[in-house]
Amino acid sequence: LTLSTLIAKEDRVVLQVNESLPIWSKNLSSGGMGSEIIQAIAKEANVKTTIDFVPLKRLIVDTKNNDIGNPLFYMQNQEFASIIPIAVSYNALFSYKKDIDTLLMNSKDKPLRIGILKGTKSHMNLSSKVAVFETSSSHKSLFKKLKHGRLDLVLELDLVGLAITGY
Repeated sequence: LTLSTLIAKEDRVVLQVNESLPIWSKNLSSGGMGSEIIQAIAKEANVKTTIDFVPLKRLIVDTKNNDIGNPLFYMQNQEFASIIPIAVSYNALFSYKKDIDTLLMNSKDKPLRIGILKGTKSHMNLSSKVAVFETSSSHKSLFKKLKHGRLDLVLELDLVGLAITGY
C-alpha cells in the first residue's frame, strides 16, 4: 500500500462512504467490514482516519470528497490518492419472482426493467432493446421498487442485496 505524501502531512484523513450494509454502516459498532479493513490499514500505516457516512446524492455531486466507492474520482480529485481493494464482492441480479427463466426469455419481446444504484456505469454497453435501467439513490429504494413490481431485476453487490433482502 502506497500512501500519498499529502496524506502523510494531514492530521486526519476523512473518507466518505454511503450506507451499504454490511460493508459500510453507521449502525454497526465497527462501521461495517469495510470500515474495519480501512481502520486496520490506517493503523498499520500510522494514519488517522475518520469515515463519514454521507447520502449517495451528496457523494456524487461533491467531486472533491474522498469517496471510497467511486474510482472515477480517485486519482484526479481526491486527497486520498491510493486505491485500496476493500473486499471481493460480486454483482448479482435480484428478483422476487420465482420464474426468473421465463422473465429472461420474455425480455426479447419487452425490455427488462433493471434497477441500479445511481453512479453505476455497468449499464453503458447494454442495448436498450434488452433492458431499461432505472437509477436510485438508495439501495432500499431499489428493493422496494422490485418488491412492488416496478422493476424486474436489481443489479447490486451480492452482500448488500443479501443484507437488504434478508437471505
